[in-house]
Amino acid sequence: IFPLPLKNPPPPTDKAFVKWAASKYRKATMKNPVILITISLILIPLLSCDQGASHGDGRAAQEVATTPAPAPTTETTQTDGSQDTLLEGELTFQSVSSETLFTSETVDGTCAEVTFKAASGETPVANIKVSFEILGEGELLGSLSSEQETTSTEGTVVTTYCSGAAAGERTILAKSGEKSANSSKITVTLKPVFTLAYTDYEITGPEVSEEAITLNLADAGPADCATVIFTLLRNESGVGGETVRFQTEIDYPKGMKLASKSGEKLTDVDPKSNKSYSYYVTQSNNDGLLRVPVCAGPTLGTTKITGYFTDDDGVLHTALSPVIRVTGGLTNHLNLSLTFDPENARTVRGYFNTNSDHVHPFTVKLGARGDGDPIAVYPVSVLSETGKIVVANNGIPKGEGAGTVDFTFQALHMANNYAYQMVNFGDTAAQTRCDPAAIAAAGGSTFKNLSSNWRSTVTYLIRGQEAFRDANSNGVYDEGGDGFWDKNQDGYYTAGVDELTYDAGNNGFDINGEWFIDLPSPFVDVDENGVFDAEKDILIGDTYQAPNGKRDSDSLIWKNEIIPIYMGASTYSLFHSSIPSGAFNPATASHAEGTAYYADLVTKGYLASAPTLYSQATIEFTTTAKTTYWTHDVYFFAQGVCGNPIPGGTDLKVEFTLKTGAKWGERKYAGYFNEQPGDQILEKSRQLLASVGGSETKFNFNAVDHKAKDASYPVLVKLELESCTNQCTGAVNPANPGNSCDEATHHVHLKIGNRIFTKAISYDAVNACNCASQGTGTGPAVAGNGTCTCPNDDEYNSATGQCDAPPP
Repeated sequence: IFPLPLKNPPPPTDKAFVKWAASKYRKATMKNPVILITISLILIPLLSCDQGASHGDGRAAQEVATTPAPAPTTETTQTDGSQDTLLEGELTFQSVSSETLFTSETVDGTCAEVTFKAASGETPVANIKVSFEILGEGELLGSLSSEQETTSTEGTVVTTYCSGAAAGERTILAKSGEKSANSSKITVTLKPVFTLAYTDYEITGPEVSEEAITLNLADAGPADCATVIFTLLRNESGVGGETVRFQTEIDYPKGMKLASKSGEKLTDVDPKSNKSYSYYVTQSNNDGLLRVPVCAGPTLGTTKITGYFTDDDGVLHTALSPVIRVTGGLTNHLNLSLTFDPENARTVRGYFNTNSDHVHPFTVKLGARGDGDPIAVYPVSVLSETGKIVVANNGIPKGEGAGTVDFTFQALHMANNYAYQMVNFGDTAAQTRCDPAAIAAAGGSTFKNLSSNWRSTVTYLIRGQEAFRDANSNGVYDEGGDGFWDKNQDGYYTAGVDELTYDAGNNGFDINGEWFIDLPSPFVDVDENGVFDAEKDILIGDTYQAPNGKRDSDSLIWKNEIIPIYMGASTYSLFHSSIPSGAFNPATASHAEGTAYYADLVTKGYLASAPTLYSQATIEFTTTAKTTYWTHDVYFFAQGVCGNPIPGGTDLKVEFTLKTGAKWGERKYAGYFNEQPGDQILEKSRQLLASVGGSETKFNFNAVDHKAKDASYPVLVKLELESCTNQCTGAVNPANPGNSCDEATHHVHLKIGNRIFTKAISYDAVNACNCASQGTGTGPAVAGNGTCTCPNDDEYNSATGQCDAPPP
């Protein structure tokens, strides 16, 4: 019948086939009347049979077309007088079981019943045929369980709409004759797919890492709190009003909380480990954002924040923040210190008549509370009353943990200047050359006082926080403690030295309270008295502010360091610590004022006894028992010509050479450096010498605050003379020959750095030979040069130990 083969015709029972065939029919009539007649013969019975057909469950894959169906052309009345379509009254929308559906790729929530009603006034109209159509934009609008149904006795008619694969708004159109009604809007959406994710963080201060959120310790800088931001999405759009719980890991850093700085800390206990964690519950805003506050505690450590959200289907969604690190904060005043060149300590080298070419290294050490890392963006500044300061890396901390800043000091203009005049010697060589004779003529002083003119105060500072004593060990400062200006910078309140700036209880300083160190404006303390003197000291900043009586958690913190300038050593500086008025004599071992000075050292425990200075012309070992072992103590002072200490790391050595004598029985000398009484109570790094008990050592100054500073650092050298053990030979008593040693003078060389100081040291001869007695000869043996000889021609009888006459 068909001139062309059908391509995939639908099953003849499907209404789609009718539509397809009708379409083919319309096209065919344009071309071939035979086809028109043939198709008409086939379609007429099919069309009559198709009336009232439905789609069963309405979930057919084929979608309904969006073009409204043409008005029915069938008659509205039947021979029995009943009507197929609504002629009078109204067709109205009644209800839809769900106005929100999901797209068809899901299983649940994709279909809704749509109910209409036919009525004439208040009277329902039954048995009226109502057709349905889906209205909406686009394709894949969905399907209906039936495109035509008959009203019930109550006048209601129901069809079921099932969504398609596309999202959008749908309306169901119901028609019966000329009457029609639209349903309410049905929204087809994608099934909600929730996503909880970390988004960003907000923090006061610099961002130091993209992989971690770095916090300062509590109250240790501007970045001790942050806001961690998460986002809750539904189908890639933010969803608001949803409750999400966040919590830290267990064993999180002590004191950390998921709350604002003033907010309440909430904790819970993990049932498996019985360890606590901090939590926070909040709701998403209209953009789906969730802002979680987190504040550090007083201890270092790391944690992560995990978010938990359960959707309507009971699915748990989680999100994890980056690592949150509590690493440190502003530099703490107690953890601000200066380290020195291990070879030369902090004594710098200067030279007369020229600028010093010696550049001395220093390192500023920084640390936050709890030994944490300091914030690495604030620079260290260094100022000095004299000399040249060069700060590396513009003062920005470097190294692992960014805890150090290097700088160098160079003494300048020593030809005609000095650090600061604290002792006035007038316009003399004492003032500019440290000349001992000029100092004596000027009125006299100790080298200790002289040294104050030859050193420079260096001030180093950084933005940080004033130190405090954490009396209750909670890691944060609690108001109510005393404040004081720590003038001697030892970290503790010293009555009579430090200044109490805030007396919390009006009862004096309470050592057991939450006291704090109260700092004034920084200044270079040129005259080293711990007080700002506008006429002498160098102010750092615009105006000077005294300690404010408050503990400042963000301020300029600073310290002063006294840098001695070493101008070389001389015989006088090494061997005379006190310069008296008049009677200037560099070779004198002691004098009236000096004797009193040395006695004072003994009283203070720095010397065991009044010293014999190494500068004596000779050092003689004279005793009544000349054959035995003897020791002799001599002293020198570890100071330069301008009174400052010999730099740490300087080598010391004692050596001996024979000058005269000792033609027989030479007695050996030995020398070693001995421990001072004042060093016995100190640990090794604070002792005067790096080692004792040997002939070589080094100065061990890490600072100029050694216990013996008032004693000008006396160094004890023990000299030893071995016993005379040279046995007499010749005609001796065989049971006890005795010993004999020649007198001798040696030189003892004291090497200090690259200088050698030599003095004579001597001992007398020892004649203790037990010569043979007189036998049959003319007399007993006579000793000479350690050898006993029988007189005349007498012969020595070794068996009897006598001198016998020779045989006839």
